[in-house]
Amino acid sequence: TPTATPTATPTTATPILRATPELVGHLSPRIPSIPPGLVRRDLRPGIRAIWTPGYPNPPDPPMLTSLTGDDRRDVVYQTVLSEPARADLLLLSSLGAWLDLEALWRDESLPLLSWDHRATMGRDHFVRVVRRGFLFPYGHRALEVTVTERKLQQQPIGRLAAYLRQRSFVIILEPEVRYLPDDANRYPHQGREVALERVRILERRTPNLDAPNASSTISGAWSAKSAYWLQVGGKDLRLSVRANDRAGNRIEISAPVAFIAQPSPLDPPGQMVAKATAAIASMAASTARNTLPLGGQPLAFAPSQSPRDTTFECATLTLDATKAASWQPGDAHRPFFPWTSGATIAAPTLRHFGGGGDAHAVAYHARYLTQGFDGQSDVFLALTSPPALAFGGGNSADRAGGLVTPNLKVGGLSRKLGLVGEGLGALDSGTFDPATYFGGMAEARLLGGVTLAAILGKPPLSAGHTPQWIEEELQGRRRYRLEWFTTDFVDSGFFRRRGATTLDLKAIAEVHADGQVEASTSATLKSFGLELFEVVAVDFASLAFIARPGHKPDVDVEITDVRLLGALSFVNRLKDFLDLANFKDPPAVEVTTSGITVSYTLAIPAITIGVFSLQNLRLSAGLTLPFDGSPLRARFAFSSRTDPFTITVMIFGGGGFFALGVGLDGVESVEVLLEFGGNWALDFGVASGGIHAMAGIYIRHEEPATTALTGYVRAGGGLSVLGIVSVSIELYLGLTYQKTGSTSVAWGEASLTIEVEVLFFSVGFTATVRREFSGSSVSPTFGDALTEAEWAEYAAAFAA
Repeated sequence: TPTATPTATPTTATPILRATPELVGHLSPRIPSIPPGLVRRDLRPGIRAIWTPGYPNPPDPPMLTSLTGDDRRDVVYQTVLSEPARADLLLLSSLGAWLDLEALWRDESLPLLSWDHRATMGRDHFVRVVRRGFLFPYGHRALEVTVTERKLQQQPIGRLAAYLRQRSFVIILEPEVRYLPDDANRYPHQGREVALERVRILERRTPNLDAPNASSTISGAWSAKSAYWLQVGGKDLRLSVRANDRAGNRIEISAPVAFIAQPSPLDPPGQMVAKATAAIASMAASTARNTLPLGGQPLAFAPSQSPRDTTFECATLTLDATKAASWQPGDAHRPFFPWTSGATIAAPTLRHFGGGGDAHAVAYHARYLTQGFDGQSDVFLALTSPPALAFGGGNSADRAGGLVTPNLKVGGLSRKLGLVGEGLGALDSGTFDPATYFGGMAEARLLGGVTLAAILGKPPLSAGHTPQWIEEELQGRRRYRLEWFTTDFVDSGFFRRRGATTLDLKAIAEVHADGQVEASTSATLKSFGLELFEVVAVDFASLAFIARPGHKPDVDVEITDVRLLGALSFVNRLKDFLDLANFKDPPAVEVTTSGITVSYTLAIPAITIGVFSLQNLRLSAGLTLPFDGSPLRARFAFSSRTDPFTITVMIFGGGGFFALGVGLDGVESVEVLLEFGGNWALDFGVASGGIHAMAGIYIRHEEPATTALTGYVRAGGGLSVLGIVSVSIELYLGLTYQKTGSTSVAWGEASLTIEVEVLFFSVGFTATVRREFSGSSVSPTFGDALTEAEWAEYAAAFAA
């Protein structure tokens, strides 16, 4: 009920009316096409509606009517306290009224723009009500036009009947709304939460709309037609929207909207804010309404310093809205404003460097919202579910030849650094903390076995020692780069600094217009050492890997020193013969699908001094960098088991070999063979030969838990007659004990080998006998060692 009781009767007031461009063609055809600004005087009598006091307010009828309760209330208020309606016809009778009225209210603080009403003998046959409002969530000013007409329609029994038919549509008065910088101060974070700088709705008028229903009404202390989502055919109407971001990118969107009617001065204070609050909750509850498909269109989420540093291919955009702190009818600003609460983006840098798919959920970083770009990390987006970036894809290290895998969980996106790891708090404070940056990925390693977080210091961001992921637009192609140069290393675990330790990593992926991708990588680690389990220490001047399109990967290893430690330090004298400079350009580089192996073997000439002779000594070394992220492997050997070195002094001799395989995850294998014996030569003129007898010991240890010890004796000899007939015989007798885990086994083996050669023909025979004894997997118990009778006899002896 209006707060004031209108008592005015029809008058002949003649107000001055001024035509507006937006009304021409949309409203009453009886309003002539008056050029804007032209003033005329309306001489038709003015009619003011009255509200009869003393009767309770009747409820809205259960069917559609030409005027709702809100319409009747607002007509009374506006014809009494503002402009009256103009009458071309007004006849009252006991059978009903004849009406031909129209009203136009230019005051934008009023909810109704116009009212047209024609009736004959109490029967409405044309009623039009035009109500002011806004489109939610974008804030465009709009008009809701409701037209009720009486139309002839065939009845099932064949007669014509005149039914009232009602339709509603919305006219967009304000096609384009600009949020930045116009409304920046009305946002809680000065507009930093806004990705869309301005929004234009391409339609000027909607099709006829469905009546508000349970699925479209925005519930609250107001009528259903006061706040509702526009629907056609039972589905939300999606308008064609053209938006622009901060970088000027144009984004085409299909977006649902709601109509929020402008409150009446008779409504409770703050009702528009209450409607906005309810609309925000309604939109948040429906993914179909708050999430807009963008189909991969580029969208800039923040101001940029260089092209595309804040722009990403956006699959979906999630909108929310913020309401004005206060709003009254007639205020120049909008009652609500949209902002970006989240998005799903494709980050090509992630895709090309092993970050998985193209759908990554992001939201604005909290520090960026509160402080903007502060010159520290410049992180502006945080990833809702940080994806794992396995450098090279699938936890593979092949991009850098296994040298370094800067794997991380991508926690955010920075305008300055590109992708950044988790632990955004440390970056916000201006510090690169490897423990948080790489902390989410145990595979972030150097040489497959040294955790990056353990060997890197905490330099300030200003030092430029943070990995930088850069995207560039070039002519006919797009380039994605990872650049990382750092000198901030600390001694930890196996890793040791040797002077100015540096890491320089560059990885490039170029995507051409035809979709072809070219990738290249260079990684160089200088001045460092590895101390492996108190077994071996290796110092490197440089370890480099280079991979280029169309070329075989190249590895350059420069070792300055190798030292055996602990119990193996006695071998260091032999190590002195190993020419480490040969690793500068190694003669053997093997590239397979599993990794790269660099090896070198040096044969030392026989050394003879009087009765002393050293023969068949070969020193070898090799490094293997696996592509699957496994730790680096190193192998050092002096001769081999199948071809041991020999030492002789007069008729006595010996020999052996030594091999060590070690990785950053532990000692892989150790093999040692030593033997001693004698050699005697015989010469009878037409026949010559020799005999030998050797005894030796062989030790082998292999991970995870296999150790074997073998003691053996071998003896044999050979005889040759005039070089035509040769006979040789070899006898071997050995005893081996091997333990694997908790299981042990021992076996003895004897073999006899005889070979006979006549001219060009030879025949051989070997006979082998083996006997094996398996041990228990557990130690024997007390009950296994003694019987009950034996224990009783033992105890009785002490009792006596």
